[in-house]
Amino acid sequence: MANRMSAETVGDRRHRLAAIVCLLGSLWLTGCSTGMLGMPGAALFSERLADKSSAEKSEDAKKAGKSLRRKKEEDNDFGSRVETPLLSEYIGMQGDGLVTLKGVGLVTGLNGQGGDPAPSGLRTQLQNEMARRGVKDANRILSSPDTAMVVVIAYLPTMCRKGQKFDVRVVLPPDARAKSLKGGWLLETRLFEEHEINNQVSLRPQEYAVAGGAILTGLGVEEVRGERQAELMAGTIPGGAIS
Repeated sequence: MANRMSAETVGDRRHRLAAIVCLLGSLWLTGCSTGMLGMPGAALFSERLADKSSAEKSEDAKKAGKSLRRKKEEDNDFGSRVETPLLSEYIGMQGDGLVTLKGVGLVTGLNGQGGDPAPSGLRTQLQNEMARRGVKDANRILSSPDTAMVVVIAYLPTMCRKGQKFDVRVVLPPDARAKSLKGGWLLETRLFEEHEINNQVSLRPQEYAVAGGAILTGLGVEEVRGERQAELMAGTIPGGAIS
């Protein structure tokens, strides 16, 4: 029993001694490495390693660039620069703004406040429209004090859908003989897009909308001799146009 305990004690001492030796060895190696890093040549050695690493990276980047250029040259048989044309260079987007629509129409039901329009391009345009609709004796209708020729203006809304309604503005021409649009009714009038060519405004042949309905005007002012009631010479038709 005593021999067994003595053997275990000797074994424990050996293990402890081995652990102490390992600890001292690691401390010695750490001190040596720290001392080597503190030597004058250690910094130079580390700088050379860093320079070598940077040089290798730069060389790799150059090789990658040469490989990319070589690939582009292989794709282009003639060795010239190829630029792919983009669709945006040839087309543009439309429909994101208001479109001005105009037309010439006839207002009825003015109870003696209308008048025969003076000869003009607008009158000729209205007569042609009446002839297209099969209206007979257009001059007699235009000369009636109960009718008036008007200019119809509307703005086609952005992204307007077919069948959508929007407001209309009705205005008497500057040389009109009619005095008021109060209580008037705009007959069906076709509206076209207005565009300008060589400083001349004209209408495109494509029909965009049709307008018509009861005209709303201002209250006006008391009639004064020699004064034209501007508030009654223009009006609106809410939702009077349909695309």
